[in-house]
Amino acid sequence: MLAYVLRRILISIPVVLIASFVLFVFVRETFDPTARLRNVRDPAAIEREIERLGLDDPVHIQYGKWLGEFVQGDWGESARTREDVTDMTQRALWNTVQLIFWGILVSATIAISIGVYSAVKQYSVPDYLFTGLSYLAIAMPPFWFGLIAINVFVFKTQDWFGLDEAPLYFVGLHSPRQSGYDMDYLRHLVLPVMTLSVQIVGSWSRFQRAAMLDVMSADYIRTARAKGVPRRKVIFKHGLRNALIPLVTVMAIDIGLLFGGLIITETIFSVPGMGRMFIVALLQGDVAVLEAWMVVVAVFVISFNLLADVLYGILDPRIRVA
Repeated sequence: MLAYVLRRILISIPVVLIASFVLFVFVRETFDPTARLRNVRDPAAIEREIERLGLDDPVHIQYGKWLGEFVQGDWGESARTREDVTDMTQRALWNTVQLIFWGILVSATIAISIGVYSAVKQYSVPDYLFTGLSYLAIAMPPFWFGLIAINVFVFKTQDWFGLDEAPLYFVGLHSPRQSGYDMDYLRHLVLPVMTLSVQIVGSWSRFQRAAMLDVMSADYIRTARAKGVPRRKVIFKHGLRNALIPLVTVMAIDIGLLFGGLIITETIFSVPGMGRMFIVALLQGDVAVLEAWMVVVAVFVISFNLLADVLYGILDPRIRVA
């Protein structure tokens, strides 16, 4: 197993380097780090900035200098706010991690439960109902669902029940001058987690149902039933354990993509996470922030793909010999 993991890690290192180089070149070719000085019409200032940033060097030299500083934790400063990009990214990443953690916890619990129940009760009325709701959730745009959720669970609920204060909040993760993990945090968290989870639950529940149906028709399941093993034990110990293998790998890949894929959710709910940081940096042409964002997201995507390979090797030992 150790050799399998080391082999996957060694494969991932050049992938990270190639991805970071390609992203670095794309950002440098698309945006001008000296754009903020163009309005000043001071050629001398522009030349000094070009020399300071090393923009007159060949692109591979620029990348080498940037990579050396990046791995040491020096990610530059924002051209918009003059703030250290490392600190900005850490704060944004922590907010995104909170959304992903609670979103994945809720999504996995609901999706696995629906998938197992639908497979066990195949072609029943609840199975058809969950199937229809799953396809509806997959087809539902997150921005539309988020706006509808705000309207219903904040404004309409307040009007319907005559409340002086909305039961849920929809701006940020904390109220002003509030912090910690209390009821205020929970009231801010519900709507963005709900918006994040709706499509994930729809997709994962279909994966879980299909995997569970395949497993429940396997020979060893029929053998267990023939031996008189209790039905609950057959489903959860023998069936679910093996049916989780494909879902776990899908989950690991999807989680990696979520680190850069919460742009809509974080924008709608004004959560200062990685997605919102990307939108602001993109609109402002903030090169240092964009470079850091793209590389951090690429590292997470590749890392969770690596995790998926490792988990698959743990859950299915036959994979390790490949």
